[in-house]
Amino acid sequence: MTLALLNLDHDLALASDSDNYLPTARVAKMMADLSMLPLWYCRDTEIVIDGETDEATVAIAEKLGIECRISTYSRNPAMLSETKAMPWGWNKSIARRLARAGISNLPAADRLNGIRRLSSRETSIEMLDKLRHINGTTGQRWMAGDCAILASRQDFIVKSLWSSSGKGLVWNVGHTSKQTIDRVNAELRKHSAFVIEPIYEGKIADIAMEFIIDDNGKCRFIGYSAFETDDKGQYVCNLLGDMAATLIGRYLPCNLTDDVKASIIDFAEERFAGVYAGPFGVDMMICRQGDKVLLHPCIEINLRMNMGIVALCLTGLMARETSGRFTIVHHTNGQATRDFDEMMKNKYPPAISGGRIARGYIALTPVRDDTCHLACMVVGE
Repeated sequence: MTLALLNLDHDLALASDSDNYLPTARVAKMMADLSMLPLWYCRDTEIVIDGETDEATVAIAEKLGIECRISTYSRNPAMLSETKAMPWGWNKSIARRLARAGISNLPAADRLNGIRRLSSRETSIEMLDKLRHINGTTGQRWMAGDCAILASRQDFIVKSLWSSSGKGLVWNVGHTSKQTIDRVNAELRKHSAFVIEPIYEGKIADIAMEFIIDDNGKCRFIGYSAFETDDKGQYVCNLLGDMAATLIGRYLPCNLTDDVKASIIDFAEERFAGVYAGPFGVDMMICRQGDKVLLHPCIEINLRMNMGIVALCLTGLMARETSGRFTIVHHTNGQATRDFDEMMKNKYPPAISGGRIARGYIALTPVRDDTCHLACMVVGE
């Protein structure tokens, strides 16, 4: 038996590096509201959720041919020593939580430490150094242990060693400001280092390559994803359908993406094998520099499940030649979420034909009286 669970606080737990880490009330609420999301990207597993099973969500999944096996933390007879767990990401906190639940088939302490080390943005510097020598690529990134590197720089981003979805970023436009120095010093007090890179103008599209590496250290490519971010680089949504392939085909030559893909596989098999097994994604950016269109081949490495792979799974549930969007919406109260859900159902009524989503809005996680966070998709808008 494999149990899947959604610890979306994974990157925060990595940053804390403590098996006693506890999420804030807001983060805990988000994970509880979204805990049925693994239903859409896991197969042959039992989903562990917070709270009770939502029959409306189960009914939609069953219409799409998804077998629903769901347990709760309060009543889960499957928590046995031989059970295998599949969290969103592995860290010390989730390992301790699962050990307390009775699961003994967990990564050893040295592997958890290795996963944290490889999940650092320092690894993205190593990967970028390997990839940026491929013709048609661009990108620079440096590691720093003090603020001296910032003194003479303009237009840069400082990134925390552990964060995701555009969080943990300090944007500095123009000369280095006192606010930037203060925030970087706070990061240095936490982690003794940070990453700095230029602000890249001329962005055309955000894309990612998605991979999986198995227990034997063999890595394989599983697909392209495309996503949107706001003007501060924070995640907004994933594009569904063949949008990623369309963007890549429009702007990038096949030999470039093939070379990047092969180099990432080589890197993963050399650096991740024996430490991490599971899905991972590499975020990239197609950008224009002067009269050239180039690929920044490594904005981030997500050494865990990620929204791009969720989007690939959702695309597999859609009718052919359709497109759409997948996102997580956040509200301050349940009434606002219910109003949003009702408005979307009326504006984009769903249609499922032949076990595939032909068009419309689908709530992928429950909408209850107190729901503040909701995963959803819209097809053919």
